[in-house]
Amino acid sequence: MLGRKEQISLFQNLMIMSVARRVTGLVFGLLGRLRLQQGITLKLVQMAKRPLVQGGNCVQWEQEASESPVSIFFPPNEAVEFDVGQMPAGSVEFEFQPDRLYVPYSTTNWVAFESFIITGGFFYIFQTATSSLHDSSSTFTKLRVESEAIHDIDKGIEDFFSEQVLRALPPKTMWRLVFVVPPGKKIVGQGKSAVEKFLTGVTLFTVELDVEESESKA
Repeated sequence: MLGRKEQISLFQNLMIMSVARRVTGLVFGLLGRLRLQQGITLKLVQMAKRPLVQGGNCVQWEQEASESPVSIFFPPNEAVEFDVGQMPAGSVEFEFQPDRLYVPYSTTNWVAFESFIITGGFFYIFQTATSSLHDSSSTFTKLRVESEAIHDIDKGIEDFFSEQVLRALPPKTMWRLVFVVPPGKKIVGQGKSAVEKFLTGVTLFTVELDVEESESKA
């Protein structure tokens, strides 16, 4: 397995290769997850809903320039892979452990976000959003390589949260959907009406993450 320095070197090399955009996003997501496991303070900037464009069928959220960052400390923890297909059957109750990073996956369906954690009573959903993540042919994330990239919030995010999962989580007013981007990148979150309805009560944030920064500076 590559060490941290080798992973950062790989990420730096891929950043200059347009043919490797998808791989670059995956490496950035992996490095970001490792930073979360090591313990880190993130400065979250709240996003606000844009006025709906006449004739448009998508709702957009943008970073609020006037908002001061909210510093949140995520304690060191061990990541747990969470197989969506192996959830307890029927109405069996279960719970997620606080201060533990969960990495959802499925052998049959695409999982529309990368990890989540419950800490301080809030439920944080993390999604990497970088202009190098996917090309424009992706059915999940469509980003333009420009100063303000568009990040499509896939309806798959709703599919993960069954009634059984929802019962094990705080109310949506305590949810925070966080888009993780490299330093200096800006994004606009975008979703159709079904996504907007599902995210009612959820607060959206962006956070700039420097994967090359040492743990001592976090």
